[in-house]
Amino acid sequence: MLAMKPFRIIGAQNIVGEGILWNSRHRQLWWTDIQVLRLHCYDWTSESLTIHDTTERVGSFAFVAGSDRLITAFASGIALYDVHSQKLEWLA
Repeated sequence: MLAMKPFRIIGAQNIVGEGILWNSRHRQLWWTDIQVLRLHCYDWTSESLTIHDTTERVGSFAFVAGSDRLITAFASGIALYDVHSQKLEWLA
């Protein structure tokens, strides 16, 4: 059996990187590191990694159609989250 070679290695140094999502509109790979309260965004075009600190643990998240906000399951509830301004709109 032939071993597959990775075509890109992202040196994110996560404790537990999980919940990986691809944003095709922006060509970005997103994931959470729940242990250290962070969301990671790797931009495939510029090959840059951006780390967004959060105030709570992120259990899961998803993209919102037509918006740059994320719907995010935090430890205390669900909110629409703008990672750039860190504004939250609590939904539940």
